[in-house]
Amino acid sequence: MKKVINQNLLKTALLSILVLWSCSSSNDPKPITLPNPPPKLPVTPPSPNLPTTITSVSDIKSGSKTGEVFLYGYLTAKKNDDDKEWFFTDDGTNEIILDFASGDVPSINTKILVYGTVEDVGEVDVFRWEAEPVKPVDPVDPPNPPVVQPPTITITKVSDLTSGNTYGKVLLAGHTTEKKGSDDDEWYFTDGTGTIVLDFPANIPTAGQAIFVYGSGGQFEVDVDEWAPQ
Repeated sequence: MKKVINQNLLKTALLSILVLWSCSSSNDPKPITLPNPPPKLPVTPPSPNLPTTITSVSDIKSGSKTGEVFLYGYLTAKKNDDDKEWFFTDDGTNEIILDFASGDVPSINTKILVYGTVEDVGEVDVFRWEAEPVKPVDPVDPPNPPVVQPPTITITKVSDLTSGNTYGKVLLAGHTTEKKGSDDDEWYFTDGTGTIVLDFPANIPTAGQAIFVYGSGGQFEVDVDEWAPQ
């Protein structure tokens, strides 16, 4: 009788171990597989809201113009110690603030075509710019995208940014999820390894769309230079 009881207890114990192992295995997180990097850095597709005329600085300053804009004029001075914010004019009198995505800005008094989005009354987030000695005629062709390609293109995980292991220029692969607060330009973004905020200067992708993003990465936010569908 004792042998029968012991065998039954052994069978029950083995069955319990198998059930527990099966449950724990099914709950193990699946490894995140990122897509292969693109052959070239992404270039943002044309915006459905692309303007066709050049907006005056006075219209930006008065608050009568919002959304995406073209500007034509020149920088007059740096606003403060931040290398990204500069005063800009098109008539030598009215001035607004241009907020560049990086410290790559034109020289003072150089005539430039600017493409960006009105961030606030009197301020424009710059998406692209290029030197133009002569004012373009309407309809305006947007400035050309950057063409410099790195020797190798690799994708950075969001978790490497949020952990502080990576910063600077990065290429990400994932999708936006929802808008952050009331700012239409800032969106939450995930690749399955973590979540970060993307700050778009113009032409925001559809939420949930799989995209490649190239920009300047901090621990919790990336300023987008360019993006493209995967």
